[in-house]
Amino acid sequence: MVEDKRCVLAYTSMYIEPDGKIRPCCVSSDFEEELNFNDYKTIPELYNSPQMRGLRKSMEDGTPSKVCDICYKGNNGLMPYWNERWKHKLNDPNLSDSKYNVKSLDYLDARFSNICNFKCRMCGPGLSSQWDEDHIAVEGQSGADYLANRVMIHSDPVGKFTAKDLQTIEHMNVGGGEPFITADFWKLIDSFTDEQKSEITMYVNTNGSVVKYKGESIMEKLSKFKEVVIGVSCDGFGAIGEYQRTGMNQKRFDKNFTHMLEYAFGKDNLIISMEYTITSMNLFHIQDFIFHVKDKWPALGYGIHFHWATTPYYFAPVLAPNKLKQQFISYIEGVLINPREDGVLTDFIHEGEEYQKQHEYSSPIDESLNAFLNHLNSADVEAIRNMQINKNAMPVRKFMKIIDERRGEDWKVVVPHMEAIINADLTLI
Repeated sequence: MVEDKRCVLAYTSMYIEPDGKIRPCCVSSDFEEELNFNDYKTIPELYNSPQMRGLRKSMEDGTPSKVCDICYKGNNGLMPYWNERWKHKLNDPNLSDSKYNVKSLDYLDARFSNICNFKCRMCGPGLSSQWDEDHIAVEGQSGADYLANRVMIHSDPVGKFTAKDLQTIEHMNVGGGEPFITADFWKLIDSFTDEQKSEITMYVNTNGSVVKYKGESIMEKLSKFKEVVIGVSCDGFGAIGEYQRTGMNQKRFDKNFTHMLEYAFGKDNLIISMEYTITSMNLFHIQDFIFHVKDKWPALGYGIHFHWATTPYYFAPVLAPNKLKQQFISYIEGVLINPREDGVLTDFIHEGEEYQKQHEYSSPIDESLNAFLNHLNSADVEAIRNMQINKNAMPVRKFMKIIDERRGEDWKVVVPHMEAIINADLTLI
């Protein structure tokens, strides 16, 4: 019997990029034959396209397409998380028909626009409109040609979704750009009836720079949904946070984040979390950040989720030169032991019996940092290195020099340990 290699997201989800590219989820690679939102008239044609049906077939044959290498070879946690959460769907004998078609879209993962007010260093023009001029400075004429010739998503992407398409959506994952300043995001939100909203869960990622849209309270508008997890991205405080996330202003962030926490207090359907993307730049900042957040926002406590970069290669910790990578591993092993010994007691039910677990910090921190450590120790480095975006990346020394000069910053002052990466060549890792 062929081992079950299916991912439930391949049958239920669709990820949409601002340029219209469709992928099965937010961490997967592009299809070899591009699938684009603009090329099909209806949503069912997209989620039952030859590319999506081919992906499902490859999973059922036991040899998942390389589109999904990031999970099968890179130890990303998205597939096991959703396979467990939607186990009932994965076990449904009617999940797909004999031709690998599915009946509905259950999970919409959309970035309808790249409009953003930040230009984070590990980002680019695909997900941030602020990046355009820097992209030309980095890539020269080829960068200018790319921006001149790129085709962005349909002018009214939300308009392609019929009432029937929206009716089956159970969960949404929405990002940007910065969704809270994007008209298409709010059009999507307003497309659902209050009754539908009461049945939909949502994760929305924001940079925490705004709390109102056209004078309306963002928190109030989101409170209509069954459950909304607002993941507020913050990759450090002070100099490191502002260096990695150009556009962040610490004082403004602190004020807005405090407002979100206060509004959500006592509302079970509004969950605020802090999202920290680990890169080679901010990895050694993790311990300080954990305690900074705990002390500044006691109501949040240890409610931090950690993710990690796999592109571009010079910001991917797993692709760091071996000596630095071992330092990363040792540092994370140390961080996993909480010197304050004030972890959270959590209630669990296992095999019908209720018990409590004492965490070093909290389940979000413990689980995500342990997963990151597993990634550093066992991810398929070759597969990650050979991802197209890594193979096409310019030398890091040139990149850092250009970006620092344009943004009036200096890596030697803020992230001096990056010297090991800047002095190394990817082929020597």
